[in-house]
Amino acid sequence: MRRWVNVAGFLIGILLLPSLAHAQASITGVVKDTSGAILPGVTVQVSSTALIEKTRSVATDVTGQYRIVDLRPGVYSVTFALAGFTTVKREGVELAGSFIATVNADLRVGALTETVTVSGEAPTVDVQSTTKQRVMDQTVISTLPTSRGQFALGALIPGASTALDVGGSLGFDAATGLTIHGSKSDSQRLTLNGIQMNAPVAGGYGGGNDPSPSSVQEFTIDYSAISAESFMGGVRINFVPKDGGNTFRGVVFAAFANDALQGDNFTQELRDRGLVYGNPIDRNWDFNPGFGGPIKRDRLWFYASFRSNGSWNFVPGMFFNKNTNNPNAWTYDPDTSTPISRQYSYHTLNGRVTWQASPRHKFTLSEQDQAFCECGNAVSSTTAPEAGQERRWPVMHSVVGDWSAPLTSRLLVEGVLLWSQQAWTHNPAWQHSPAFGQTGIDPQMISVTDQAGAIPGLLYRSRPTYLYGGNEFINYRAALSYVTGAHALKIGFNGANGRNGPNATYELQPVSYRFNNGVPNQLTERADFFGVESDYNEPGLFAQDRWTMRKWTLTYGVRWDHYGNEFPEQTLGPAQLFPTRNVHFPEVDNLRWHDITPRLGAAYDLFGNGRTAVKVSLGKYLQGQPNGVAESVNPINALVTNTTRTWLDANRDYVAQCDLLNPLANGECQAMANSLFGSAVDITVHADPDLLHGLGERNYNWEFSSSVQHQLAPNVSVDVGYFRRWYGNVQVADNQTVTPADFTPFSITAPVDPRLPGGGGYVISSLYDLNPSVFGRPGSYLIELSDKVARQTEHWNGVDASINVRLTNKALLQGGLSTGRTSTDACAVRSQIGSTSVGSALGGFSASNADSPSQLYCRVEGAFRSQVKLLGSYAFPYDIRVAATFQSLPGPSLSAIYNAPFSNYGPSLGRVVAGGNVSSTVSVNLIAPDTLFGERHNQLDLRFSKRIKAGRTQTSVGMDVYNALNSSTVLSQNNNYAAWQVPTSIVTPRFAKFNVTVDF
Repeated sequence: MRRWVNVAGFLIGILLLPSLAHAQASITGVVKDTSGAILPGVTVQVSSTALIEKTRSVATDVTGQYRIVDLRPGVYSVTFALAGFTTVKREGVELAGSFIATVNADLRVGALTETVTVSGEAPTVDVQSTTKQRVMDQTVISTLPTSRGQFALGALIPGASTALDVGGSLGFDAATGLTIHGSKSDSQRLTLNGIQMNAPVAGGYGGGNDPSPSSVQEFTIDYSAISAESFMGGVRINFVPKDGGNTFRGVVFAAFANDALQGDNFTQELRDRGLVYGNPIDRNWDFNPGFGGPIKRDRLWFYASFRSNGSWNFVPGMFFNKNTNNPNAWTYDPDTSTPISRQYSYHTLNGRVTWQASPRHKFTLSEQDQAFCECGNAVSSTTAPEAGQERRWPVMHSVVGDWSAPLTSRLLVEGVLLWSQQAWTHNPAWQHSPAFGQTGIDPQMISVTDQAGAIPGLLYRSRPTYLYGGNEFINYRAALSYVTGAHALKIGFNGANGRNGPNATYELQPVSYRFNNGVPNQLTERADFFGVESDYNEPGLFAQDRWTMRKWTLTYGVRWDHYGNEFPEQTLGPAQLFPTRNVHFPEVDNLRWHDITPRLGAAYDLFGNGRTAVKVSLGKYLQGQPNGVAESVNPINALVTNTTRTWLDANRDYVAQCDLLNPLANGECQAMANSLFGSAVDITVHADPDLLHGLGERNYNWEFSSSVQHQLAPNVSVDVGYFRRWYGNVQVADNQTVTPADFTPFSITAPVDPRLPGGGGYVISSLYDLNPSVFGRPGSYLIELSDKVARQTEHWNGVDASINVRLTNKALLQGGLSTGRTSTDACAVRSQIGSTSVGSALGGFSASNADSPSQLYCRVEGAFRSQVKLLGSYAFPYDIRVAATFQSLPGPSLSAIYNAPFSNYGPSLGRVVAGGNVSSTVSVNLIAPDTLFGERHNQLDLRFSKRIKAGRTQTSVGMDVYNALNSSTVLSQNNNYAAWQVPTSIVTPRFAKFNVTVDF
């Protein structure tokens, strides 16, 4: 009930307080007479077909300055008029994203009826805004050889990182993250005309609601110096949708590729390293029509689009298991004639209606439905197909309503509201094989992970757990803007309110096994059939001003943010190993956070000619929620729902002959790692009261940037910048039932191996094992900020250098170099409470080696990781165009997880590990993080296209060639030392993809 009261309150607030449009483009400048004196009161009018109202006008203020904001992407003309002076008209001013174009004018005395048209070069340097931004308009989207999605295009920004996509082979994923300059994926946000579309999951960055490219006029990617309108930094991707217009127009895009159109990059070297199959595509398609036009001319328009997009890929080194659904078979037997195709498909339908109710008032209503299936999700070279899952989002529905109005030449208003409902399932996979047909996973199958079998680390037979869930939420945005020539003041609020869940976890079998080269050595008991719910409320207020004084433009703003969440009544019912469980939890309040975050920026027009800008910014940003303590203290999460125990299957019948509910050693089983498993006791997991409520307790990061942008020539500019990001309010979990004295130190000796640093053979110390008297003791965790324990740091430093060349519609070149590194230090915290991660510490809710005072790899001075990104296109005669993208990316940081046998660690420890026996192994990473890397990846993608005109219809027929160099870069490898450096994924081989675009 409380949640809907909050919703009603904010809906009323939106009605009472109009809002400024989100950051769009602006035109600004100074008007003078020929003597250099400023001219107040000059009427400045902009006109463009991009404006529904056709024209917008303001008057210069007492400083001679004017500013026209909230301009949609397009080409504008600017007219300057004042009685007694000649009218001046400037044409060809092109706007995109939130670019601030400086257009100055000098008026001479003359008749008002006399008009002088000036055809100066369009501004290419924004000398007022400090926000770093990349604009992807339809020209870029339709020209470059990419999958046309925001993440594939965003990956071309120097410094940006995301999962590598080759021609759409990655497929759609609602949880894709784009990071830059040390940002976290939970700081990413997708917005539609400024309203946040993300669901309240995984820190709030996932959840779909992904507009189809044919429905988007452009999208902008802000990645540094984000304004006070957003509470977080990182990457913000804003889509500007198509509204339709007075002419019926449409576009159809279609592309297709299959396995017959690809080359072979599976080399003998890869075979020698142990890879048995490459990473070819199965099929790849995209069908995306869009159409719009007038319902009533000059008053009512529509636009609608549909997209069907698919990416089916064969999994490197993984085949159908001949022993699928055979409960008597405990090995993985690959059918090498049946490689596994991981089948991802995605569909979206969206529509938008725009009503120009009056010359100043515009209303729009958008609706979007999406669904996708990552069928065969999680299958990899170390996860057999029967241990995968079908990750489906059958419901992704959203409705957006917004109103905007330039009420006067200085007052602009807008209000936006989004409602969304989503549901997802991660269910057992269906198996497809010519021999077996289509079958589901037999519930009798027990999941097995083999540490050192034929494929070390292989998960097969079944998956330990599955889940399903959903959410419903409302996002809103409202503000007011007052704009003069020198000032642009914004005040407003935005936020979200909703429910996350119930998100339920379940299993087919209450146990899963661990083998060591086929020999059972451990089992995990589970009682995971339960759902988790939480409600949240996240309002924020902001105020921001931009003030231009001669060559200086100062941007300063501040935000107040609140984050509150609570857990509604929840009930935990019985499970296979908890047949009598029936636990009820009443409604519980949790977080009540308040934060004040400043934003500061300054831009200086170095020579006063609009061609060189020096910029600096500093801002504090908050971490996306829910995260950490927002979820970990949910009463349901405090119950012990899984535990491990050493298992000696003496007769090799693969049946745990012991009482699984008895926490003590019995039969073939040693004692449980957590003795509270099997009971309905709510163990102690609580947070520091100062953390749950108060000002400035939320996770945050500061971002500093400085840069110089210079116009080398018309439409050619360069930009060099330095960036630094550092984090604070890191949450840690202190298990208060153990102290450093409860652990015994030991060491291992690394194997002798020329691939290891120094050839191996070195001693790795600072390892700890629980004393046997402590093993199985339930944990009692206090979640608090690391600063209450000791100093903990994380920061990123780096430099970008980029170039931007755009010569009308003929040539385009963008790209540059980025290098930077992350450094972390958690040594002081670890020495006192062990693990600094809330997630890893609370994983089993029992004392574990994660709570030890180990200093191993606690300080990491990251290596500098450098990227080179380039994109370009060129139009040749006869309407032939060639486009290309190039990426040079650093290889992944490597680890080598060594399962040390008792003969290695025993002499140092003086006993077996707690809860184990002489067959127990100890897992240790033999390589310090960020010291050994995989090979660098260089990727060139090409597009060749020919445009054909027939009346107003234009058809572009093209062919893309992805991975044109046919690189065979290893993208990931097995980090289990028993199969160390065996490739698990290589880049998709070179393939051709045909496409056609019809604009009509």
